[in-house]
Amino acid sequence: MKGKTALLLTLLLVCSGVEAGEYCFEQAGIEFQVSPHLLYAISAVESRHRPDAINTNPNNSVDLGHMQINSQWIKKMGAAGWTLLPENPCYCTRVGAWILRQCVERYGNTWDAVACYNCGKSPDELSPELRQRAYAYINNVQRELKKIWPE
Repeated sequence: MKGKTALLLTLLLVCSGVEAGEYCFEQAGIEFQVSPHLLYAISAVESRHRPDAINTNPNNSVDLGHMQINSQWIKKMGAAGWTLLPENPCYCTRVGAWILRQCVERYGNTWDAVACYNCGKSPDELSPELRQRAYAYINNVQRELKKIWPE
């Protein structure tokens, strides 16, 4: 039991820092089988990696944490999980990876999945105005991705 407790304490210390470290993106990427580089780029676009980021949307929903998790996810996460987003950046990274995984399952490992992370749908399923925003989002994520992973 001591080994498990020590491991849990280590993980809590590593994951409870001011910002989500490289470790958090790597672990979430492994757990949900998505690119940790892509997760990092999404975090950069969403909040510039700010764990305390909060954004209110025109439809009165709220985006929270460095991955800007939308309040529509409260039903699936639970209120307790929602409140952890700004307090625990590693948890926020995991939730973002979980959402991205769902988008990858719907649209494959494509840029449509990245657009889905931001707006819940593929650009082809959106109105012309929202489609433009989705493509701008994809371009921003691509730009960030090239900064950290130039290949």
